[in-house]
Amino acid sequence: MFRNLSEPWDFFFQTTHTGVIDVAPDHQTATARWEMRGIARTPDGSQSYDNVAMYYDRLARTQDGSWRFAERRYYYIWLSSADLVGRSIPRPGDPAQSHGRGRGPSRGVREIP
Repeated sequence: MFRNLSEPWDFFFQTTHTGVIDVAPDHQTATARWEMRGIARTPDGSQSYDNVAMYYDRLARTQDGSWRFAERRYYYIWLSSADLVGRSIPRPGDPAQSHGRGRGPSRGVREIP
């Protein structure tokens, strides 16, 4: 689904937007669709990934009444590998910073243990 997930991305975000769920009359199955966007860039900016897509799901109710995915499909609507310009802002407490990336917490930001 995503190309080269093993690449050392500086960031990789997937945001899922408002979904629509249609429950069948028997309340045992449902279909759902979710709009999403994924965006990523390598630390040196040499590779970027940006997309808009849809998840289409079939859901099934289990014997204990919880819902589980019976099927999930992912369809691209838009896909780009154009350069993502700008700079990444280090996140306080980011584990990646302990491996030499980033500058640590910003002045005035207190890490919570």
